[in-house]
Amino acid sequence: MENKAALIHRIERMKPEFSPSELRVAEYILERQTMEPTASVKDIAAAAGVSEATVTRFCKRIGLKGFSRLREIMSAYAVTIAPNPVVAIEPGDSLDDIIAKTFEVFRTTLEDTRATLAPDRVMAAAKCIAEARRVEFFANGVSNYLARHAAVRLMALGVPCGTHDLHVAQLASARMLQETDVAFMVTHSGENPDILRLTSIAMEQKATIIALTGNRRSRMAKRADIALVTSERDLVQAPEAGPSRLSQLLGLETVVSAVTWYLKACGRSRLQT
Repeated sequence: MENKAALIHRIERMKPEFSPSELRVAEYILERQTMEPTASVKDIAAAAGVSEATVTRFCKRIGLKGFSRLREIMSAYAVTIAPNPVVAIEPGDSLDDIIAKTFEVFRTTLEDTRATLAPDRVMAAAKCIAEARRVEFFANGVSNYLARHAAVRLMALGVPCGTHDLHVAQLASARMLQETDVAFMVTHSGENPDILRLTSIAMEQKATIIALTGNRRSRMAKRADIALVTSERDLVQAPEAGPSRLSQLLGLETVVSAVTWYLKACGRSRLQT
């Protein structure tokens, strides 16, 4: 069953992503942190001063199937959580503690990434990729390995893709982009100076910029035509930490799946038969 504390934390983190009416629902829930087992969509809509459709849309935005699931979670026992709960390894932890914390943070990463990947943005990204002349991935470090994997997956669908390890090659590739191309930027921090420089070049070429980042407030997220936000949570503050890479992998896999679905839904294939 979904953890109530994790859901409250997710809603808190997603506040910048909500529309004004959805934000009223979020603030109503966060202020009370509980819900009557008999509450209805109509009750919550009236209390928050929004439409019933807004409440339903809010539930889906935070990754739930519908209002009944929200009510089930929020009507559970009361919970008090810190504004920014952290799962971190402490010197006094036992091996059992470390194992439990590791699994907990990866579980939460799965939930956070599912909630923060907005379906409308994933769909917009899939459409752009499926219809692009070419898709160029730009990333550094482990992010580049994950981007390469996504590029191979997309090429198997017939989408022309490219990715490079050397920065000089990335610069050349960015300068060769065209208006009908997609520049797919992968940076967890959203502040990688090399990737931001490549983004500026891609923008000059009028390519469509898609960004996958764990920081919705980053310069990368603000510059992108389509910003796909993944989980910001990490077990430890360290370069290439596992949870951030898992969230990137999940985000990229979701985009590839959406492109596959889009091509099939449109009855199209980019593979030559």
